[in-house]
Amino acid sequence: MGCSRGGTTIVQRKLAAALNLYTLPETRFFSNLLGNAEARLFPTTARHRPPVRVFTSALREKLGRSTGREHISLEGITLPRARKWARVQHRTAQFVAQLDRAAVADGHVGWLEKSPSHTHYAPDIHQLVPEAWMVHLIRDPRDTVASIWDAAQRYDDPWGVIYDRIERAVDKWNAATRASAAMRGRPRQIFLSYQQFTKYPQAALDRISRTIGLPLALAPSGQPQIATAVEPWKAAALAAPVQPACSKWHSALTAAERARVDQLLCPRALAFLDSLSPTQQQDHRHVA
Repeated sequence: MGCSRGGTTIVQRKLAAALNLYTLPETRFFSNLLGNAEARLFPTTARHRPPVRVFTSALREKLGRSTGREHISLEGITLPRARKWARVQHRTAQFVAQLDRAAVADGHVGWLEKSPSHTHYAPDIHQLVPEAWMVHLIRDPRDTVASIWDAAQRYDDPWGVIYDRIERAVDKWNAATRASAAMRGRPRQIFLSYQQFTKYPQAALDRISRTIGLPLALAPSGQPQIATAVEPWKAAALAAPVQPACSKWHSALTAAERARVDQLLCPRALAFLDSLSPTQQQDHRHVA
């Protein structure tokens, strides 16, 4: 889990192969199951919702009931539709059982689900699936925001629709990073710097292997099917060597937009990033 355009796809690819894990395209299961995504993902730039919807959503969450939008239809896993306000615990148990069966059927020792939006639901996932490990990936905010903004200019839907102004991209990184930071100290949490992972991928995989207690695969599995045909923006992460992506900080943003990003970055989120990769403390604060 992590911010969109934060490198989660390449980590998914390498981690699944290294640990012989079943994996699949993003399900967004928990964000669909629990809902209220706009308020969680964009706390300062959330779009207006009618008060009655805010109230019913809060009541549904309080009662532990689902949105009814968590059904999944992917190769290897199908979670049928259920009525709205079904029990969240029941639907989660069905989801985990589906992934367990798919992993066993495919000859894997476990499974890995990757949806960046799940960062914003980490406490819920920790409670609903307490035996799960969570891997949080944090990328330099300026590189991440620039990549989001570049995608918003290239792809109308969903990028251009969701990120219609630069403030939304910064809000997303701030919120995602704060959400990961809030999980520090809880069991079964792993935090990765994107810059460190792409610089020393094998060392990162070794550390995760030791932490989780799963040995590295002697013969890494083949290329996992982790992207759908409608996700062309993932192409570079599917087969390219592990190396830091080229920053779009100057090519995708104007000078005014860069200044606005620097103005809006959350100090607490920046401090958390600094704690993951101390040698790079000043990288994201360089004034262009």
